[in-house]
Amino acid sequence: MMVEVAMEGIGLEACTAPDAEAAGAAAEPPIRIHSTPPQAPATAVPPEPAAVDAPGAAMSPLVVRVRFALSGALLLEASLRPEQCVRDLEDLVAERAGFVRRPQLIFEDRLLAGPLPLAKALRRQADPAAALPPPPAESAAGGADIAEVFAVVRPQLVVVTGSADRTARVWDAEKGHCQHELLGHGGRLSSVSVSPDRAQVLTTSLDRTERAWSMSTGECESTTSVQTGFVSAASFSPDRALAVTGSADFAAKVWDRKTGQCVSRPAWLWGHSRMVNAAAFSPDGLYIATASSDMTARVWDPATGRCLHVLRGHNSEVLSLAFSPDASLLATGASDGAAKVWGVSDGAPRASLDGHTGAIMSVCFAP
Repeated sequence: MMVEVAMEGIGLEACTAPDAEAAGAAAEPPIRIHSTPPQAPATAVPPEPAAVDAPGAAMSPLVVRVRFALSGALLLEASLRPEQCVRDLEDLVAERAGFVRRPQLIFEDRLLAGPLPLAKALRRQADPAAALPPPPAESAAGGADIAEVFAVVRPQLVVVTGSADRTARVWDAEKGHCQHELLGHGGRLSSVSVSPDRAQVLTTSLDRTERAWSMSTGECESTTSVQTGFVSAASFSPDRALAVTGSADFAAKVWDRKTGQCVSRPAWLWGHSRMVNAAAFSPDGLYIATASSDMTARVWDPATGRCLHVLRGHNSEVLSLAFSPDASLLATGASDGAAKVWGVSDGAPRASLDGHTGAIMSVCFAP
């Protein structure tokens, strides 16, 4: 019997278990769960098929194949006994694929419970007597039964912090363990940012540099002397090819992440008359927004460096900003406790959020 498992995960290397046929060679003759019961002679009474769950019933090993759901890449292949439980399969997948936690297994829109034996867990919901769906016309195991089981692996929850002690740290958010201490800056940190693919951490510092670190190893992968004033903020583009930084020299700058060089266009984003406190790419990569102590925010075209909109309306330094997930809105927060929401495409104000009595240091949209 064969079970096909599809895996949805991030950044895992494929590995395979020993040959499935060898693993099952010593098993008792398999009971074909979906084969048509043998036809008895006309004068004989047809024998009843053996119950799958009958005590002592011989059941062939399950050849389990684990794949990525999106790419189809094979992660492992292993042989399991039908009486083994779902938890055993979860543990095997986690061990072989290097997951930090067990995956969740889903079959026919049902979450499989850990204590259930595999033979029961993989039964069809509509017909409990049928342990597995009919085999496809052609299968990798010469016609053996195959069930599609989807395993969803929740990515590890990570928090990155930047401190005045000149270091950043990467934390396991669930266990509270420090995974990496990022050492190298010569001044206190002003911002931290994680790339959309979770591969890198970007830090900026009063030492006038930005550094890119490997999320998995904590090693510094690049250091860039960014601008003439200390670096106040940085953000990755959605594809991690670029980064935008804001600085005390009144400018924002766009960088090529591979070369560490300022791109020829748009290079410096000039227009603010005081320090740039925040800078970010929109989720779709079509816009850059900056917030400044000159009481304005600006929306830029990252392809040309042209300022599309100057957002005026705050009466104090604009300290923070955030794009909505669909990139249609921009929220800004100021030192006088006022927050505002703007349309990105037209730069028009949408709402004023009043009520805070202190500076708004951070804003964000719910995902």
